[in-house]
Amino acid sequence: AILLGVIVPATTTAAGGGSSSIMSITGGALMVIYSAIALRYRVRDHLHTLDQIIVGYGLGLFNAIVWLKFAVNNNDGAVGPVVSMVQKYLIPSETNQFPVVGLLVPILVGVLVVGSFERR
Repeated sequence: AILLGVIVPATTTAAGGGSSSIMSITGGALMVIYSAIALRYRVRDHLHTLDQIIVGYGLGLFNAIVWLKFAVNNNDGAVGPVVSMVQKYLIPSETNQFPVVGLLVPILVGVLVVGSFERR
């Protein structure tokens, strides 16, 4: 299935249903609705102009394409170099899970960056 130009693989469960694909499409649709509401609010309250929204959309789309191409998935279905490096160096072999503590740095950076830009 194609959702906003992104191909969502149609996977099936053992019973033959397509629940994973439906969940992906539903999640994507909810993100589109949320984004549209948030962008309308930001333009209405003069936090951004429509031109800034369009430029941000273009930069975000470019970033997503680059991230998918080089970090997450190569065209042959293998993981990209970033995911490969994270799996090799940051995921303990005992648990095979990314440590929750590893999320603190991006969370803190996000809070600091958003907090500094959101002030009027």
